[in-house]
Amino acid sequence: MKRLYHYPVMLVLTILSILSLVAFEATAFVQFVLFQPDIYSEAMIMGRIDDVIYDDLSEYFTSFSAPTGIPAEVFLAPLNKEELFNASYSLTVDSVCYLSGNTDTKPSINYDFSKVIGYVDAYIEQYSDANHIPKDQSYVDLVNNTNATIQAQISSQLDVAMIYNLANSAYAENIRSYAGYVTKGLIVSGVMLVFLIMLIVIIDRRHPRDLPYWFGTILVSTSVILLAPAIYLDKIGYFNRFFMRSENVYTTVTSICNVTLGRIINGQTISLLLGLFLIIATIVIHMLYLNHLKKNQYHER
Repeated sequence: MKRLYHYPVMLVLTILSILSLVAFEATAFVQFVLFQPDIYSEAMIMGRIDDVIYDDLSEYFTSFSAPTGIPAEVFLAPLNKEELFNASYSLTVDSVCYLSGNTDTKPSINYDFSKVIGYVDAYIEQYSDANHIPKDQSYVDLVNNTNATIQAQISSQLDVAMIYNLANSAYAENIRSYAGYVTKGLIVSGVMLVFLIMLIVIIDRRHPRDLPYWFGTILVSTSVILLAPAIYLDKIGYFNRFFMRSENVYTTVTSICNVTLGRIINGQTISLLLGLFLIIATIVIHMLYLNHLKKNQYHER
């Protein structure tokens, strides 16, 4: 294929378009994926976070039963995996919405502790009555300390991605202010991309056969920039190497990272194939056009 028309100018515009598209896709991914609940729901379901939370609580209350004399089954019987998952998911989404600036309402734990506390209180009362244990200050302290421990432990397990903890930290306001730049970056990069594409079309309007090549180059180059590191991290299982003490946090964070990589890989693969198709289409169009010119020259003779 011969040299394309307006090659130097078109090359510069194409490079600028690639940079703009990378910025647009990055900010769009943050705005419409990371700031939205779907990816967290998918990650939590994939990691079976309800089982992880329940197993962690089971392990803790089993060890906690020794010093208190309260059987672990008393703590675990009123726990419901679905309720734990829903409370954890709601807490995660509310925290993300707050940090992203989509709401000004600070997140709070929405879980009915009364079921577990009532169950444990009833057991302690029945045990005390059956063994004629006086309900003095020691009894009251045991009940209060046990209830506080129950709430603290369940609450800590519900914050599966430590986002709630971050939303209540001193860094929350800084994160909220920086989150506003994502929308601005999305708008600026989008406007810049549209402007550059319009310039490409205007400059090459007399040679429309070249346009698929430039658009294909933009898509292929952008896809490679984003796809190459994503595939590398996915193949080496980079995020699975993380080490965290809390199993629920480890499972959720790694699942979110892996789901994110999966979406990037799928989206950029489609973009790459589309770009290659446009480049190949340009070559085919040029070949057909040259054949058409040759045939016309032959008939003219």
